[in-house]
This record gives sequence, structure tokens and C-alpha cells, in this order.
Amino acid sequence: MTISNNTHKQLVVLLLIFVVGVLSIVGVNYIFSNLLDDLEKQTVNYKAKIAIGEFLSEDIQQLRSLFFELATTSSNKRMIKALDDEINKRVKSIEEMLDVLENGGTLKRVMRLNIVNQHSIEREVVYVRGNDEQIVLEVIDIKPKIQEFFNLKQKLIELIDKRQDAIINDNLQDFLNSVRELQLFHRSIPAFFIRFAENNSRLLYEGELKLIKLQEEIDSKKESYVLIEAFLVVLILALVMGLGYIISRSISRTNKELISLNNKLNSNLEELENQKLFIRRILDAQSNIVLVTNGIKILDVNLAMFNFLNEFKNLEEFLKEHECICDYFIPFGNDLRYILKKDYNGDNWAEYVYHNPELDHRVAIKKDGRIYHFKLNIDRQTFANDECILVVVLNDITIEVETQKSLQILNENLENIVKEKTKELQDLNENLKQKVIIEVEKNRKKDQQMIQQSRYAALGEMIGNIAHQWRQPLSAISTTSSGMKLQLELGIAGNQDIQKAFDDIMYYVNFLTQTIEDFRGFFRRDENKEPFNLIESLNGTLKIVSATYKDNNIRVITDFKADNFTILGSQSELSQVFLNILNNAKDVLVDKGVEDKKIYINIDRVENDVIVYIQDNGGGIPGEIIEKVFDPYFTTKHKSQGTGIGLYMSKEIVEKKLNGFLSVKNRDVTIDNEHFEGACFVISIPLNKE
Repeated sequence: MTISNNTHKQLVVLLLIFVVGVLSIVGVNYIFSNLLDDLEKQTVNYKAKIAIGEFLSEDIQQLRSLFFELATTSSNKRMIKALDDEINKRVKSIEEMLDVLENGGTLKRVMRLNIVNQHSIEREVVYVRGNDEQIVLEVIDIKPKIQEFFNLKQKLIELIDKRQDAIINDNLQDFLNSVRELQLFHRSIPAFFIRFAENNSRLLYEGELKLIKLQEEIDSKKESYVLIEAFLVVLILALVMGLGYIISRSISRTNKELISLNNKLNSNLEELENQKLFIRRILDAQSNIVLVTNGIKILDVNLAMFNFLNEFKNLEEFLKEHECICDYFIPFGNDLRYILKKDYNGDNWAEYVYHNPELDHRVAIKKDGRIYHFKLNIDRQTFANDECILVVVLNDITIEVETQKSLQILNENLENIVKEKTKELQDLNENLKQKVIIEVEKNRKKDQQMIQQSRYAALGEMIGNIAHQWRQPLSAISTTSSGMKLQLELGIAGNQDIQKAFDDIMYYVNFLTQTIEDFRGFFRRDENKEPFNLIESLNGTLKIVSATYKDNNIRVITDFKADNFTILGSQSELSQVFLNILNNAKDVLVDKGVEDKKIYINIDRVENDVIVYIQDNGGGIPGEIIEKVFDPYFTTKHKSQGTGIGLYMSKEIVEKKLNGFLSVKNRDVTIDNEHFEGACFVISIPLNKE
């Protein structure tokens, strides 16, 4: 009851806060609306004041035009009378506007539109002068100007009459004097009208400033109103939400107290149900058969039992026909481990198994013509009321028993099987040995054939290189000997000339001999591995192809990071690798007609390896065949120009005999302002550690 009264009081307070907040917002809105209305009225009033100033400016300009028109008119009395009437009309209009500015009132103004069917409209301006508002200074200044204007107008009319009298009396001197006076009068008139207009401009400027100030004040008050109203709304919402939160907490506590007992009651029931469900799930999750018994009857079983004894769907159906699962137990040979009896000296079979845990207890059950074997595990649980239950688990060991039986049979015949398998293995080993010998011999012959083909291909390249190397020396020997013969026939050869000719011929002969030695060294078969300088091998190969490269205008750019890179292996075989790569590069550059043929060779050390980069600018290897260039008998040349084993043998030599690695990739690189876009062969060989 107390909680209900507190909640009622809090709701009443919440309602009062809401009503007070709404009334506060309405009151603030009313006050600010009145303030804004006053400011809006002042704004309208100042706009009316500015409009009157604009009308006043128009009339002053019109008055100025009429005055100058009067000053320049002829002696036509009727024209002067019309202009004088129009001037008086404008002056009267100005006086009316000044009266409205001084005392307040309504000013009506006809505005001409020059529109078809509507020549003019009447505009009405209402100006209200406040009780405490001072008279505009410009009004005080303009009123004397009107009187001054009438004096000027009167003087102008007198000067015009004087000029007219001189004309009538035919008095030239008086006429000239009157004209001079009119000219002097005209010069003084603009300054008067300028001051007249300035007073009106100040009136307009003052009104616009006041109007701007009023607009700023309106905007400021509107902003203040919005902030105050927002503050009140937020404050009211905060109070309402705070008190509402307190009330909701109070109601929530009351509800919690009311349902707490109900939750406790349901909790115990739910816990019991969950425990029962948990035990059921544990039993059903077991793949083995699980029974729960009190020693007299079966209390519960898991799903595995009905999956095995599929003639029953639940425990009730089973108990209608059987009291115990032991009705299904059968003997298994003479094995005493298998349980058969229901009673063992006063204990049933389950109690007997529990009391003799050291024995290996088993049961056999026949189903669908097959005997299934189970190992028994039994545990006892005692509850607070001293009630005991036995949990019996039948572990299926059928496969284990059948496997043991099969192993026993297999063991009996094992000796014969071993003898048979031993003989089969001996026969298989003999046949396998023969096959291995035959295949090794085939591979050896195949490798020898490919090596021979590679050497023949290299020999063909060498013959071409020898021809290029010998061409110039042989030509020089022929030229020298022919020249000497001719000199001897003519009797003009001296001993010095003969000696020089012989020296030149011997020089060329030595060059030819050295060329033969270089080529012989290239084809020398080094079976033993020896340390040698990789750079010497490369320079020797470059010397061999130099003539061919020169004939085809191919430049070779070298960049060696050291003078000596010692490796272990056959120098002639590595020279063959360099020769294959350099010849392929030459063929690509020539076949593709590259204008600036060049090859870049870089040698550097990376940790314990020497790396050789051979880069051409032949455009590169097509992506679809770059993975095949090291395959045996693969070539992009005509059959008459290539065998396709050069790069294959090169890879075999580098990787199998030099323990290195040979690869190729397309690369686009600029080195020392030289651009190379083509294939780059990379040779990596371990350095000699000794």
C-alpha cells in the first residue's frame, strides 16, 4: 500500500512539472511575440520613413528640373505661369511629406506605370511618430530651404521680367546687364539644390541604418527566444524523464518483489526437469548400451539398447515380455568370462559383476544370425535416502573379438604365407634388378646421344666462328705475300721490306695457331673437377664469338664486380654453356633485325654464390614458351638451324655438374643510360671454398 501511495504522489508531481513547463513555454512565447511585434512595427515604420525619403528625393529632383526649365524659358507668360504652378504643386507635396515626418500620418502617392489599361497606381504610406521620438533633423533643415527656394524663384522671375522690359524698351545695355545677372544667378543655383539633396540623403541613410539595427535586434531576440524555449523544453524533458525513471524503477522493484517467489518456485521445477533431460541426453549420447537398475528391475535404458534390440520401441514394451536383458545372454564356446546365469550365490548377475571388478566379464547376444560381444562395466551410485542404483554399460567389442579370431586363424597359417610371400619378393627383386639395369643403360645411351648432339651442334657453331676468325688473317697473309712477290719481280724489294713482310706473315700465322689452340681448349673433355676462374672461361668464350659478333655489329657491355671468381668444375663445360647462351642471343638479335644490337653481362657475388646475368635487347621470349626453353629438343628455329638441345645441355651442366642453377626471365632495365628489353639468363654457381 505504501509503495502504491508513493507511486501515485510521484505521478502527480510528474504531471505538475509537465503542466508548469507547458505554461512556461506558452508565457515565454507570448512575451517574445509581443516584443517581436513591436520591433516589426518599428521596422514597418522605418520602411515607411525611407519610402517618404525616396518620394522626397524624387520631388527635389523634379523641382530642380522645373526650376532650371523656368530659368531657361522665354518671355512666354503662359509657359512661365504653367511652370510656376507645377513648382508650387511640388513644393506643396514636399511640405505634406515633411508634415507626415514631423507629426505622423498617411501619405498617398500616385505612381505612373506606362502599362496598357493601367496608367498609374496609388501607393499609400503610413508613418507613425512616437511620443518620445525626436523630430528628424533633416526635417528641420529642409523647411527653411523651401522658403529659401521661394525667394530664389521670386528673384528669378524678377530677373526674367527685367530682361523682358529691356527687350520691350529696346535698351541694349539693360538687356546685357539682365543677361549677366541671370548667368550669375544660374551659377549659384546648383549649390543650393546639392545641399537640398544632401539633407534628404541623410534622411534616407539614417533610416536604413536604423532599419538594419532593428533587423539585427529582431534576429538576436529570435535567437534568444529559441535558446530559452529549447532550454525549457530540455529542462522539462529532463525532469519528466528523471522522475519517470524513478517511478519506473519503483514499479520495477515492486514487480520484482511480486515475481521473485514465483521465479524461485519455477526454478526448482526447471532444475529438476533439466537434470532429468541432462541425464537422458547423456544416456542417449552413448554408443554403448547403458542400463540403470536397482537390482530388482530395470529403471531406465538409453536409446542404444532399442537401436540394437529393434523389436522394441521403448522400455515399457520391453518389460512386457522380459524382466532382464540377461534373457538374451548366450554361451560362447568354453570361455568362462561370459555371463550366463541370473543368480550367483544370492547376487544377481549385475551385483556379481560389480563385486568382482578384477575379472574380465563379457556377454554374448545373438542377433540376425550374428553373435555380438559386449564387455561389462558396472558402477553403483548411492543417494541421500540410502537408495542405490547400478549403472550397467555394455561396450560393444564384437569387431575386436572377430579380429582376434581372424588373427588366430591367420597366425596358424602364417609360416606358409611367409614362405610364399618371400618367394614372390625374391622373384620380384630379380625382375626389378634386370629392369633397373636395362632402364639405366637406356638413359645412359640417351644422355650420351644428347651430349654428342650438343657437341656436334657446338662444333658447327665453332666452324663458323673459326671461319670468321681466320678470314681477316688469311686475307692479310695473301695480301702481304702477293705484294712482296710483286716487289721482288720488279726488283724494288729491299731486305727491310722482306723482313717486315715475313714478320707480318708470322704474326698472322701465330694468330691462326692461337685460334686453333683456343678452340681445342674449348672441346677438351675434363672429367675431373678442378678450381678455375669463371671470368677467364667467359673471356675465352667472348674471344671465340668476337668475330661473329663484330660481323653482325653486336656490342658486348661487361660489368665485373671482381677480377676473380673461383669455382669448382670443368672449365670447358662452362664455356659451352656461355657459348650456347651467347649464340642464342646473337641469333635472336639478327633474326629480329634489332637496329642497336647489344648484350649486357654482369657478374657479382651474393653470399657464397657467383651470379652471372646475360641480358640482350631482343624483345624477350614469348610468355607461352618461356617455360619450355630448357626442354630437350625444343627450338623456335627451323630444323636446319637448331636442334633444341643447347639450352637443355646448358641447364644439365650448370645444375648437375656445377651444382648451380640456370634460369631465364624477361626484363626491361636501363643500365648506365643503355636500355635493355629482352631475355635475361641468370647463372648461379657456388664459389670454391678452398
